Amino acid sequence: MAIDSDPHCDEVRKMWPVSKEHRTPLEGIDLESLQHLHLLYAYRNSLVHELRMPGYGMEFGNRDDPYYHRMSTTDGDDANATAELVYPQNFLHKLCSQGLASMKQYRKRSTKHVRPRYQICAMQLAMLAAASITNLSDSASWPSRANSTSHDWH
Repeated sequence: MAIDSDPHCDEVRKMWPVSKEHRTPLEGIDLESLQHLHLLYAYRNSLVHELRMPGYGMEFGNRDDPYYHRMSTTDGDDANATAELVYPQNFLHKLCSQGLASMKQYRKRSTKHVRPRYQICAMQLAMLAAASITNLSDSASWPSRANSTSHDWH
């Protein structure tokens, strides 16, 4: 199921508990943390800081947009079904490419001078743009920290 069928935040807010003790039905989970902006940022944090993809979502086919899929698990006599959110590799690659292109355009238009330590050189931009996100799910393609160099990243 594509995420474009998600209800709008205003629709959910009308049904969301208003009393303080019920505003976060699950500890640490409020309405804002369920929005895709926050979910994508949590996904990014898991990739960057933990070198893992969160959740149990799996990619099927060559899709370009985020989607949900049903996951059923059986543990002994207990059966459980969840909806898993997937941000496909093509979507992440497109998002990074568009972000870099926007940043490059902004830098060209900007009259502000960036401090030298924050400047991004053309080589770094080219390396970031060329970096393939297609191997995120293949842990064998990730370099180990012990022997990692800048050219190890695919």
